[in-house]
Amino acid sequence: MALFTGITVKHFSLVLRYLMVSYLLKAGLHLGDVCSSADAAGYNTEEVYKRMLVFKDVITGNEMFTDSFKYTLVDDIVYEVEAKYKPIDNGMESVPLLKADAEVDEDLDVVPDLVETSNLVEGPVDDKKVQIKAYLKNLSGRFDDPDEKLLFQLKLKRYFDGLLGKGWKNLDKFLMYWGEDDEFDNEGMCILMGHRDSGSPYFVFIKQGLYNEKY
Repeated sequence: MALFTGITVKHFSLVLRYLMVSYLLKAGLHLGDVCSSADAAGYNTEEVYKRMLVFKDVITGNEMFTDSFKYTLVDDIVYEVEAKYKPIDNGMESVPLLKADAEVDEDLDVVPDLVETSNLVEGPVDDKKVQIKAYLKNLSGRFDDPDEKLLFQLKLKRYFDGLLGKGWKNLDKFLMYWGEDDEFDNEGMCILMGHRDSGSPYFVFIKQGLYNEKY
């Protein structure tokens, strides 16, 4: 009982609500849908959402991911966000995915939970390398300080060379996603999805292409 000393009913209720929101996001609901559902059920969600960190695309404003997902900042240049496969909901069109035997039953249609949560879309991309470099050039143009711009470019080159190999020879092992309704215009962030050795999917987001808000 000593563990609960000083914890008020209000604090306990807030924790429960935060856990509820995190669970619903993990289940594949978009943040806006979670807010609407919780408010309709009579919850005062303002205190819960202001504690949730949402990362958005600086160009399109699309939601990319939230802190309900485990993520790691690598070299202050990219976020690697961990995801899990989940069965595709009834009525949702099946999409082709890279599947790993250790994680996924080959006979089961699945989708990474982050794709559903943020409404990411795999767009028609003829040349992934060209698309990525065009996006990076766009981001580089947003820097006013030439030294910061150079450091950004050097860090990105080091990261992608390490991730994709010399000449980005391993790029075909990755899928590319875009934000909601951006799969044809390709104005926002190029998002790469790969697999860990365990078979679980993860996503790569460039830090400088994001801003965050607390809800």
